[in-house]
Amino acid sequence: PNADHVWRPGLMTQDDVDDYYAPEREPARIRYRGLDIWGMGPPSSGGSTVGEELSSEVLLELTRTLVSLLDFQEIMYVLVSRVAEVVDVDRVSIVLVPDEGNVGFVVPASDDEKLTNLRLDLAKYPEIRHALRTRASLTISDVVHHPLLDEVRRSVSDAGLSALTLVPIGWEDHSMGVVFI
Repeated sequence: PNADHVWRPGLMTQDDVDDYYAPEREPARIRYRGLDIWGMGPPSSGGSTVGEELSSEVLLELTRTLVSLLDFQEIMYVLVSRVAEVVDVDRVSIVLVPDEGNVGFVVPASDDEKLTNLRLDLAKYPEIRHALRTRASLTISDVVHHPLLDEVRRSVSDAGLSALTLVPIGWEDHSMGVVFI
């Protein structure tokens, strides 16, 4: 009764309501700490907003943790462990390659806190060589059939890998290594 809005009857008719339908849309799914979180998919921003909030929370938590650490190896281990947890994969490691050479070193691995400076012969890792050479991320969703892995098919099969992603680490025009997921 106290509203100052002028109501205009007749703007909406029964025909308007009869013709209305709510389209079914796929929901947005966000993986967070091993859980599936579902929200409204596009064009709603609900699901993506939740995902952004969770990502911000993870970054803030990670920053707080890293600030409290002094040991480089411990910092690297926390980084790869958190990435593995957020991405929900079994293993994440960082492989550093000094001077773009033929040898790399696994600095940390999320599944082994004690692992440090494990030497790798890059001749046995064509996927790492490819990511370093192209300076582009590489995702192989089927390691059994991907042609890049032809020369190491048996060792990849023995390792029990089904898929992998490599993200190059670089500074200026130098490839320094990869994040191996």
